[in-house]
Amino acid sequence: RVLKANPLSIPARLGLAAGLLKKQKLNEAIAEFRPLAHLPQVRLQLARLLITRNLQLPELAREWSEIEKLLEQAKEQRDDPVNEVLLRAEMLAARGQLDAARRVIEEARVTQTDRIEFLIASSRMAERAGETRQANLAMGQALSLAGDATRAEPLLRQAWEKDRSDFPAALALLQHFVRHKQLEAATTMFRQLDEKQGLRQRPHELAQCHVALGQDEPAIGVYRRVLEAQPNDSAALRALAELHLRRQQLDVAAPLLSRLLDAQATLPPSEVRWARRQLAVVWAGRGQRHQALALLDRNQQDGSAIVDD
Repeated sequence: RVLKANPLSIPARLGLAAGLLKKQKLNEAIAEFRPLAHLPQVRLQLARLLITRNLQLPELAREWSEIEKLLEQAKEQRDDPVNEVLLRAEMLAARGQLDAARRVIEEARVTQTDRIEFLIASSRMAERAGETRQANLAMGQALSLAGDATRAEPLLRQAWEKDRSDFPAALALLQHFVRHKQLEAATTMFRQLDEKQGLRQRPHELAQCHVALGQDEPAIGVYRRVLEAQPNDSAALRALAELHLRRQQLDVAAPLLSRLLDAQATLPPSEVRWARRQLAVVWAGRGQRHQALALLDRNQQDGSAIVDD
């Protein structure tokens, strides 16, 4: 009745669409949402509904161009970067492009390693690919970060025990122990890794263990020794810069970030954007606002849709 009296009423149309969804009238709800697709709060919801409807249709009847357009608009306008990434991956998976879907999630995790939504999505993608161990690892990390230690630990243990050469699985379990104050278990595991996997000969992994245990000074020492031997080691440059940034040692972090950018031709785009973003923060703190904004502008020109920019 409200829409008959005022066809332009946005609250009434949103309410009608929500009511139709509750009654599982998907096509009618989509029809009500479509005129409001210019609204940030509607764009991604409409994309999600269109994906759901496509999955109900025969493969040859599915239409993806409208969904792609909505996701591109959401990315450009930065409506909700997390859900935009999740929906893009969901769309690709629905189209049978599972590897591309996983790449979208993994690239997003480069800058948001502990984002629970991305870990859950990563777990589901691995499950679809038949990779049970990787699915358990990602879901265990998500549950651990969410505070569910009881359900997380068996999954993380299974992932590590099935392949003890997989350092990321070992590190995830070590981080879990520290996160949930199981310090004796963490210390024991670190000792086992050192004895059985020779961490002293694997400096990157040794440093990551020190960081997980909250031992920043030993980690800094390890990374500095790596850089003495290999000055352009990008993994060590980033990890060391992150440590100094976390400790608010901006003057120490700045040259490390600059060295990363000097080698940007050899780095993944996500790493380059991360280094620019962090260096922009440092320069802004020094009052060099124009230089800082120039770095963030470069990120936007390269297609960054991260809220931090």
